[in-house]
Amino acid sequence: MLCACLRKVSVEGGSTVYPADATAAFEVDEFIEAFEDVRGKLVPTFSIADAAEKAAARAALVVPGTGAASVILAKIEAYCSQTQAGFMVGNTTTLADIWCFFFLNFLVCGFWDGLPASSVSAEQYPKLFAVVRRVASIPKVSNSRRARRLRFFARLNTSVD
Repeated sequence: MLCACLRKVSVEGGSTVYPADATAAFEVDEFIEAFEDVRGKLVPTFSIADAAEKAAARAALVVPGTGAASVILAKIEAYCSQTQAGFMVGNTTTLADIWCFFFLNFLVCGFWDGLPASSVSAEQYPKLFAVVRRVASIPKVSNSRRARRLRFFARLNTSVD
């Protein structure tokens, strides 16, 4: 639902973050849905009552190469690596870039008890982190982060502050 709302606001507001080109729009949606597939792997851990068991289950999901969430992130990274302009889709900032920024920060913001901040790193996902750094350097994003002193976005080292 959130994705649909963002698309509607982007298109009606005259923003270029959601492409008019059908193929590019499909690619944007594909990236967003792939990130949501990662979230889908984490959500069932909310039903685990024991804190240690929950933390272990979440940590297992992000083990590089074998964890279900890390496998999806690696696929997103591999596909992102195919873009030559350093953007998720095309050669301009799209909703996919913004979603990447949001989602990687969301993974390490502290919301997911037991999910180590080191579970998502620039060493593992250099192309995705390049997108995060680029979005973080957009003046309106950077200024908003500084003005609000958002701890949520401070856990990923984006080298902008």
